[in-house]
Amino acid sequence: MEQLRGHATVIYDVTIAFSKTTTGSGQRTESPGMPEFLMQASPEIHLNVEKIKITDVPTDGDQLQAWLDQQFQKKDRLLSHFYSLDKDKAGKFPGKKNHLQITLAQTVPAAIFYNGCLCLMLTTPATRSLYWKISLFGTVLGCVWMSFRSQA
Repeated sequence: MEQLRGHATVIYDVTIAFSKTTTGSGQRTESPGMPEFLMQASPEIHLNVEKIKITDVPTDGDQLQAWLDQQFQKKDRLLSHFYSLDKDKAGKFPGKKNHLQITLAQTVPAAIFYNGCLCLMLTTPATRSLYWKISLFGTVLGCVWMSFRSQA
């Protein structure tokens, strides 16, 4: 935290909940991974974002630990509310709701830019070779890295 204090004025505490991750009896199912989310197995994500001034975070080790415990207890209450069997609470966080609708018009420019850059990169043999090597070695090294990280 001390290193962060010199570079940031706020931190954001984000709690994420996924829709359609409970059974009819209220049992939680596994949250979707990125492929399932993109295939709309869970078409909605719910975010609760709390902006915290870095000056409000304790510096003492014991006080910092107590503060972190309080933050996680708050997250537990938020998630208990969201996954509640009570129909008035279920599927939403308490407090003000902001619905963010991302339209096709907002995503098309980024897709055109990305695909345009990709097409340009694939126009010469040298850049195709570079793209192939980055894709191959990046994927292999990424898998190796993740397997080591998951064992730690």
